[in-house]
Amino acid sequence: MVLAIMLHAITPHLPSLLEFCSAYWQSSPEDICIDSILASRAGDVPDGYVPRPSLDSSFAKYVANADVRYVVSVGPRGCGKSVGIVAAAQNHAGVISITFSGDKDASDVYNRVLAKVCPGFLAPGALVDERFLKDLFGKAITSWKQQGGQGFWVPTIIAELDRGSTDGVVVDVAKAIKRLGSDTKSCRAVLVLGDAHAAFALPKDDDRIELLWVDDFTYSEAHLFLDKADFFLTSKDSASKAQREDVFHRIGTRAARLERMVAKVHDQVELDYFVRNVTDDARDILVRLTKPDLSMKSPSAEDMKHLVFELLDSPSSTVLASTLPGVLSKPNEVAPLLKKYHAVLYHYPSKTYRFYSPAYYHAAVEMFGSSRDEPKKANAIPSVWVQVVDKKGNEVGDITQLELSSEANVDKLREAVLLKMSKQLSHYDANQLRVFAAGANLKTDKPLQPDKLVSSDTTYSKPLIIVAPGK
Repeated sequence: MVLAIMLHAITPHLPSLLEFCSAYWQSSPEDICIDSILASRAGDVPDGYVPRPSLDSSFAKYVANADVRYVVSVGPRGCGKSVGIVAAAQNHAGVISITFSGDKDASDVYNRVLAKVCPGFLAPGALVDERFLKDLFGKAITSWKQQGGQGFWVPTIIAELDRGSTDGVVVDVAKAIKRLGSDTKSCRAVLVLGDAHAAFALPKDDDRIELLWVDDFTYSEAHLFLDKADFFLTSKDSASKAQREDVFHRIGTRAARLERMVAKVHDQVELDYFVRNVTDDARDILVRLTKPDLSMKSPSAEDMKHLVFELLDSPSSTVLASTLPGVLSKPNEVAPLLKKYHAVLYHYPSKTYRFYSPAYYHAAVEMFGSSRDEPKKANAIPSVWVQVVDKKGNEVGDITQLELSSEANVDKLREAVLLKMSKQLSHYDANQLRVFAAGANLKTDKPLQPDKLVSSDTTYSKPLIIVAPGK
């Protein structure tokens, strides 16, 4: 009975159903692959996406439009390169996005492209060259026009190289997509570099490379980003907005950093700690940048210190590479150190060096003063962040910042903690509190001794751990 009802229901639709099945069964693997190319789309933009009109228009004119040049998107880590190209490609068909990482991916770029849109199309071990893809993309273009496509269109390949990619991978992938996009003009090729300094590895091909630099958010874009995230400081209140902009001045407006701040910061105490921690991390990297590196013959630590002083002396905190002496005038020779320690950035459009973010400028001022003629005073008051935990490692109260006298030691620190956190630690005296280094393993590490906390110019980059043994 049920079967009879079902047959009665589908009988009127049998001709169209049979026609669809017949068409599908008669489709060749190539036809299915072409349909898959046309159906490929860029991924979705993330929640909280902030439109950036200037950047979006720069990317948009290159998507789906063949040209002799291939596009390379470059800029510091986390500035929004990937999101920018995805946003520009939202309304286009035939957008094929692939991420490359590690040497194993560089030799089979074309296979990776085909596998992304036509999985299982190739027999195991088969190799694809640019002529095969040119022919396939040409048929996709013809199919697009037959389906009513207007104007000019080609598929777009977005090849993203993550920040762990070696110079060899950058070269191999760049050459492969150059042949496919610039030489055959069968697609638009966009190369997204994971890091600003990866561009030093690109083949020397100025006539075929269109370099698009992606900068950090403007202040207005950063405000919009924080508004969309419901950050606890609002832009509607002038005092809170000014406080936001002080944070931008201190640590910058890089999208990834603001995203991390939104995730970690929910009140003023956490914000103060976050800003301090970003500056301290920058300071740690600057210390390594300006200390001798036995693995690097050139540039030397003195070269890098000279560069930092030049940046501090410059009113704009930028220095034209060609005006610097010796190896510093050759950014490609400085690049290995810039890649190793992300404290200084080479800005391709202006051919200048600059700090990687404002946090590095402020860290440099703390280390050296505002210029080489104003060294940091030796009697500066040190500060330390502390986190109190119980003997099981559970946090007690909030992370707290303390300023210490120039004669501070572990005993003085314990007394200061009791004074600062009198309510939470009312049951203890100073002798009950044990002080561990930041990141210590409470089961195996020994507490710090009184003479281990005496440096008058110390600014600790992580909170020390104060252990209260429990009631």
